[in-house]
Amino acid sequence: MAVPTHRTTLQEHISKKLWLGYPDHHSMHHKALSGNHQNGNKLVTDRKLSIQSRQATSSMMQDNQQMILGTAFAVLLIDDNAIQAATRQAILRRAGYYVIAALNPVRALEQFQDDAFPASISAIITDHIMPGMSGSQFVREVRKFQPVLPIMVISGLEEAEQEYAGMNVRFLLKPLSPDLLLSNLRYLIQQEQEGAA
Repeated sequence: MAVPTHRTTLQEHISKKLWLGYPDHHSMHHKALSGNHQNGNKLVTDRKLSIQSRQATSSMMQDNQQMILGTAFAVLLIDDNAIQAATRQAILRRAGYYVIAALNPVRALEQFQDDAFPASISAIITDHIMPGMSGSQFVREVRKFQPVLPIMVISGLEEAEQEYAGMNVRFLLKPLSPDLLLSNLRYLIQQEQEGAA
């Protein structure tokens, strides 16, 4: 009768683990090392993409949950500068607002008039100089069907404020700190709520 060697016993042990559904850690470790050496850059990139994807999904889930529970005010943010829009959107989201960002004021106005947004708009933040329609033109059109909705205009042109005379807006100059953005928005929403009460 042949005495089983250590090598045979180890192979049987591994086979038994695989048959029971356990992972072959030795084989997995070898493959992982090989993959890392052969394609290290791709592994790091895939990991970063996976993290970014999870973060984006988490942000969307939080927004949707807030909207469903009715715990967030929906803010329409209009700015043709994508970087500025993304920055303000991130600030507002961290503060608990549900943000609908738009780069095109003409399209945003059409969607607003058609009630095509996924949530009822509680306030608007808009830039002044934009292609196709200026901030003052946009606000003038909005005031035809939303006379008391809180609207904040952010511009780098101090003289542009006169274009909003009689439109009931909060006009603020760039650069605008996150604290000033949020405090002014809270004030506008609170004033509108107290007026509606």
